[in-house]
Amino acid sequence: MQLDMIDKITRFGTGIMLGAFAVIILTTTFSTADWVATLGKVMYWVIICIALLSLCVWGVRSRISGRKENE
Repeated sequence: MQLDMIDKITRFGTGIMLGAFAVIILTTTFSTADWVATLGKVMYWVIICIALLSLCVWGVRSRISGRKENE
């Protein structure tokens, strides 16, 4: 149950991260307006936050997996 939820969180975060990369690539390809720089910075921080969340989730998952192996 817990591992299934952790896997869903990880997949969701990966999707958000890929979407943020796509937004950065698409907006910077077609425009150089000021709002593109702002949006790019926001998407950069989204990617950083998701990466940190993924590290935390990975740590929790490894602890849960370690407990199940020991039982």
